[in-house]
Amino acid sequence: MDTRRALPIAVVLPLLASCSGSSAPHHPRPTPPASASPSASPEASLGTIDLATLSGRIVFDNHDDVWSINADGTGLTRLTRSPWFEFDPAWSPDGTQIAFRSDRGDESELWLMNANGSERHRLARGGFPVWSPDGSKIGYAAPSFPARSRL
Repeated sequence: MDTRRALPIAVVLPLLASCSGSSAPHHPRPTPPASASPSASPEASLGTIDLATLSGRIVFDNHDDVWSINADGTGLTRLTRSPWFEFDPAWSPDGTQIAFRSDRGDESELWLMNANGSERHRLARGGFPVWSPDGSKIGYAAPSFPARSRL
């Protein structure tokens, strides 16, 4: 009997009509203050960054739920509130949607929601979402299934 397990494979899931084609405003990355020296360590120059110059939102998880916060540290928002573990969030390239993983018991599921946490819906079994650069597809790890024997 073959006891080897099949390895998980990456699967690409096309998003049907969920990518609107609109794009979020582009925010340039902040430049370090003129007083920061290129040879200074990041720890040394960290105190000189003006937080008011940071823009955009960050999405993260605490392994229980998915959250977002402004880059300057304001506007903390809890996006999911579930009895299951929800984590591994990934922004769509246009910033309008977030794909994330939900572990419901022994099964991982790939979910999608709007950037504000609304309109959550399940896409597939699996997890670890990664968006294609144009936002038309999401790559993810599909569950593996034991190999079946032929009789």
